[in-house]
Amino acid sequence: MKIKSDHQSRAEYDNVLLSLVYAQGKYSFDEAWASFQNIATRLIISLPAR
Repeated sequence: MKIKSDHQSRAEYDNVLLSLVYAQGKYSFDEAWASFQNIATRLIISLPAR
């Protein structure tokens, strides 16, 4: 996936999104991406074919 290796997406995650998280547990881009990719893949598989 392009987003996983995209430097701008990683920088925006680190510099913008993480600053909005007030919880103690802040996940790295790689940890967040792994979770997102798993859920997104499951969602896409579950969608009906057109």
